[in-house]
Amino acid sequence: MKKIFIASLLLLSISGKYSFAAVNPVTCTNTVSSDACNTIEGCGWKATDEAGGGKCTPCTQGWYGAGCTEQCPESHPTTIGNGAQVKTECVFICQEEEITDNNGNPMGKKTPKQEHIPFINSDETPSCEYTISCYGIAPPDHTHPCTTYHLGQDEQTCEPDYKIASYNNNRPGTGGYGDQCNKYFMVYENNRYTPISCTECVAGNHLNPTAITDYCGIPTGNKCDANSISCDPLGNPGSLTNCEYIENTKENKYTWDADKQSYDYSACTKKCKVKEGRNTNEYIFSYNGNEWVKGDSTGSTECDTGSCLMPGETACDAADYGYYAVQKQNNCKPCPGGTTTDKKGATSVDDCVITNATKFCDKKGCFTLPINDDVTIDYF
Repeated sequence: MKKIFIASLLLLSISGKYSFAAVNPVTCTNTVSSDACNTIEGCGWKATDEAGGGKCTPCTQGWYGAGCTEQCPESHPTTIGNGAQVKTECVFICQEEEITDNNGNPMGKKTPKQEHIPFINSDETPSCEYTISCYGIAPPDHTHPCTTYHLGQDEQTCEPDYKIASYNNNRPGTGGYGDQCNKYFMVYENNRYTPISCTECVAGNHLNPTAITDYCGIPTGNKCDANSISCDPLGNPGSLTNCEYIENTKENKYTWDADKQSYDYSACTKKCKVKEGRNTNEYIFSYNGNEWVKGDSTGSTECDTGSCLMPGETACDAADYGYYAVQKQNNCKPCPGGTTTDKKGATSVDDCVITNATKFCDKKGCFTLPINDDVTIDYF
């Protein structure tokens, strides 16, 4: 009987698809005894009461043979329907599978080319053949490839029409990143990924916020700027005000504030001299992002030649009668005793003279000289 059943099994393999013609349908007669039932291939005795009553029934799925004592191997764990007679009726079921990315988002599906693969002569888990279909069709301009996918190179999976990746060649026409861009937003076109815009700059640089475009919720840009830049290219306050540049007062670099998405210019400060009337005063200038702004005075003042700081004054003025002002010396110097100046703004001791108004005095009284012109005195 067993040889007859095996001979009636026909295995087919067509274009990688497995199928088979089932063995002759088994008939399990309820009138036979349990011993007789358990000799019938594909049948087994099923007790219905404690007294030994029962009936002869087909083997359930996953079991086969006379008395249903043989279980299908793990590689082919089930059978098509009940009543399997031989091991070659054990099958592996090929099922449709969803293809997802690392975050579980669906990209496509795998549809098996065959429903099941029968056991032949190996306990190894069989490999089903699939037809791969990827979700979505990328628009021609690839401006929104966020949820579209294409068949991967292995033709067994789907890949997104965009990815974030490094690119070892700077693509012409994408903003001229040079070597400042580290990662790009890349779109699949013409059977390869092409960089569209920069998503990450190399260390020490950032995306210029005025040139950012959103691709699929990802900020990208066409320009990378340095995080730290010298203040010198901003020019000196002298280019904007009546100022003579002296020196930088700090590190002289402005830095990028990622939280505020703007540069911090607080380090850009310069000390300058500003001509104000007869005074030349020192000020600290700071850059506010648009222009240099004059801040606090350092307290240092230079008076013009012929001007000086009279006692108690804070602004330079022409040296008064009886005083003279030497260049780059702010304090007024008095003329020697008995002399004066005949004008304000004297610049040298040589301007100190004796005039007809000069009084010569002792303990008995004073007198003036009867002279018509000033008398210049030589000092030794």
